[in-house]
Amino acid sequence: MWSRFWLVVGLLLSTVSFAAEEAGTGAVAESIAVETSAGSDLQIEERINGILSELDSSNQISAVVDGGVVTLVGAAPNSAQAQQALGVAERVAGVVAVRDEIDRTLKVQDNISPVVESLQDMSSRTLRALPLVALALIISALIIALGWFISRRKLITKLAPNSFLAALISQIILVISVIVALVVGLSLVGAAALLGTLLGGAGVLGIAIGFAVRDTMENYIASIMLSLRQPFRGGDHVVIDEREGIVIRLTTRATVLMTMDGNHLRIPNAQVFKGVILNYTTNPERRLEFVLGVDAEDLSLIHI
Repeated sequence: MWSRFWLVVGLLLSTVSFAAEEAGTGAVAESIAVETSAGSDLQIEERINGILSELDSSNQISAVVDGGVVTLVGAAPNSAQAQQALGVAERVAGVVAVRDEIDRTLKVQDNISPVVESLQDMSSRTLRALPLVALALIISALIIALGWFISRRKLITKLAPNSFLAALISQIILVISVIVALVVGLSLVGAAALLGTLLGGAGVLGIAIGFAVRDTMENYIASIMLSLRQPFRGGDHVVIDEREGIVIRLTTRATVLMTMDGNHLRIPNAQVFKGVILNYTTNPERRLEFVLGVDAEDLSLIHI
């Protein structure tokens, strides 16, 4: 027992020693260099000032380097520009530390001018893109019109086994044409990233809507399965879970029957698909049972 205890203690001590050695090595690797020169300071200073001037021609921030320590001086209209200069200085090789002595003036004019310039640039780019946007809209409209034309063709009615499935195929063709038009239009204007965002948002929204309208989706899917399997057609005399009537139509939500009393009966498609269906019209030859009463006065006519 004690031998196991000392073995565990030894392993723990060795692990701690190894971690301490690794930490010490890292500390040595991250230690500040001792040797610095005026030449390297000048190179660092020129590099930082060159980058800042390239980023913003109206920049008033400058860097002073002494012994690898960078001191940023000057005026900045807001904190964003000052943080940008600090980030540039910290990323330059050979910098030991960065000292912030930037004056945030927060002048209204200095902060409004960049916004106005950005709006002007955005307006000019929008005007230049108008012909391309118009072309994308025209092509998208043509694709949607082609999808609508195909969805209204009588060929779909001939290929589909019933009118409900034909209407469903037409809707699917129209939806696909709209999606293709959206993809082509956004690709033409260079908004492929926006397309990915829209598709991702549509997927999340579709999942949320699916949970919210689960019963409706169940009835819709059941209507598709009923239209494919066709346990009954329009005008058939059926009994669905002891509910008897003549089939009027099949919708995306329910099956409509005309009862023997002349009333409209709507049964959810999910219930119809799961229920027991008795179709009297499928086989025209069937046995019928009748109950006939015999009058007591007619008993004398019966000869035993």
